[in-house]
Amino acid sequence: MAAPAIDLANLAGEAVEWNPERRSPDELLAAARDIVAPMQAARRADTVERFTGLAGTGLAVTEIADIANAARECRVETLLVPAGE
Repeated sequence: MAAPAIDLANLAGEAVEWNPERRSPDELLAAARDIVAPMQAARRADTVERFTGLAGTGLAVTEIADIANAARECRVETLLVPAGE
């Protein structure tokens, strides 16, 4: 029995418009990345902008000890980690 179709186009505003069963996993991945990459970049930019705005207010920290204390107290909403680290 086939899985029911789910319409996810509203999540991204667009969708892969071809039958994924007729494409390779690499083709499907590339098509999905083309849709998702701009969304991820915008979210990343918004997060960095928010961090920049909060820097120096005590609501954003960069020292590992401060981060650890905040995490221990469940006060970490977002953790930014440089790519590749």
